[in-house]
Amino acid sequence: MLNPFDIITEAEYKATIVEAGLKYGWLVESIPDSRKVYPRETGAGFPDLVLAKAPTLLLVEVKTEKGKLSPQQALWLLELNQCGGVQAIVARPSGWDALEKLLRGEVLHFVKDSPGSVRADLL
Repeated sequence: MLNPFDIITEAEYKATIVEAGLKYGWLVESIPDSRKVYPRETGAGFPDLVLAKAPTLLLVEVKTEKGKLSPQQALWLLELNQCGGVQAIVARPSGWDALEKLLRGEVLHFVKDSPGSVRADLL
């Protein structure tokens, strides 16, 4: 049986996140593919989206259901999550409900239960 989350592309999901962020009052910046903009040593791996709505700064690496993080992407997410006030996450289509709750302001933040899984803390 076909999983509907498997047919959405990364670009389509990124556009969905951007549209929702704007709808719910976030400032949204879409980052171009850093591999094409910067030399590999300096820019590779930076998250795809930056969303800001005080007091939250959200950095989002957009992936399809089967998409894998590169080592550089994982390093950026790890470092960013150690900065105060920053949430850096991997967004996959199957996690849309939790991400939309965060964008609507119904949850405070995502909690990392284990590497590769997140849950939302309800307000």
